[in-house]
Amino acid sequence: MPSRKIPSLNWLRVFDVAARTQSFKATANILNMTAAAVSQQISALEHFLERKLFDRTNRSVALTEFGALYYREIREPISTLQFATDAVLGIGEAEQLSIEAPTVFLSGWLIPRIPDFLRENPSLQLNIVVNEESISVGREASDVLILYETPVARSREIIPLYTEVLFPVALPEIAKRISKPEDLLNEQLIDVKGHTAPWRIVLDHLGIGPEAQQHVRMMYVTHTTISFAMASAGMGVAMAYKPSTDHLMKIHGLVACPIEINFAGAARYFLAIDGPNSRRPTVDSFKTWILSEVAKTD
Repeated sequence: MPSRKIPSLNWLRVFDVAARTQSFKATANILNMTAAAVSQQISALEHFLERKLFDRTNRSVALTEFGALYYREIREPISTLQFATDAVLGIGEAEQLSIEAPTVFLSGWLIPRIPDFLRENPSLQLNIVVNEESISVGREASDVLILYETPVARSREIIPLYTEVLFPVALPEIAKRISKPEDLLNEQLIDVKGHTAPWRIVLDHLGIGPEAQQHVRMMYVTHTTISFAMASAGMGVAMAYKPSTDHLMKIHGLVACPIEINFAGAARYFLAIDGPNSRRPTVDSFKTWILSEVAKTD
């Protein structure tokens, strides 16, 4: 049976980037093309395959079921071809590593430690992207992802990192007023909207019932880093998430309130690595390094 011709490598290169970014505009910027040219290349590949790869709207594009299946099949050969070409041509002295993670993990855990990794990899160019949402199929642009909550991504290597432990923190002069759970009722509590373990769940855990909770003075913010800044300004008691917020506690001058909680968060952090990228030495080095750092975390 005669074999079918291989599609143009240029079409595949454009499709690879478009599938990772889910944006023809972003693909155009990365490849120094126009969005119209990207669309033309994708259309040519669709015509060759006689299948639709993307669903297009006025403002966005999304992989079709066939497009996602085709991308899973071609991304490793494309990645391998790129790495092999770079190796033969001597390209890649300035190796790049892109990391996507939530703000708290970056500012409270990773950033204080990452200089050690960079000292071991002095030629590495590090790119960091903030993401506050769970990442699902189709988010393939970063080399490594830090996922919070139960990961919904598939066809990746996913490794558990740690589960957070919760406890209240405040300025020392406020913290010393809190020696038992009931003392929290006399303080302004700073809660983070949308977090998996809000203050009221912790108060339930401490045995403070709904009737008593009605008298709690609660202030709501949208991010943990904001709650720590407010606690540092003497505005109340924030919730810490060990070990993610250990560094934030230090720089904001906050201390743990002297009451025992022993409350573990409902979710945990995961390291996720895309299949082809897991073969890169730099990604493998980062995986080894971060797992070692997690093992050293109290």
